[in-house]
Amino acid sequence: MNTKKMLMGIGALAMMVVLAMPGMALTTVAMRATVPFSFEAGAQVYPAGQYEVEYGRRGSALVITAADGKRQAMMTFPAGEMNNSKSPRLVFEKAGNVYRLTEAWVSNSGVGVAVKQGKVPALAAQASKPERVEIAMSVR
Repeated sequence: MNTKKMLMGIGALAMMVVLAMPGMALTTVAMRATVPFSFEAGAQVYPAGQYEVEYGRRGSALVITAADGKRQAMMTFPAGEMNNSKSPRLVFEKAGNVYRLTEAWVSNSGVGVAVKQGKVPALAAQASKPERVEIAMSVR
């Protein structure tokens, strides 16, 4: 019986610690973007269309959901601090007719994230220097 009380006390203490740190709560920022061209993201190719983009502040994954419900989580790493004069946006590299998602600047997060790239030969095969293309996002 003492063990049961001790475990309940530890559980209650752990809950109090979690509730006392609201800044540490897991929050997700959800945005929408309409992308007018097909693009590569991670290891997949997506058609032009409307997408929901989610980023968990404590995680390192960016989740893209297409209109048909197809979802993909991609690992990210910090890309820098958001310039306050710019709105939330997706950043693509364009080489030839191939677009690749490279960054996401998400509202209220204060920083941008770069998308880790898989082995997609189409963009790497282009000889020209990639062009930077930005698409604005709005709060969902």
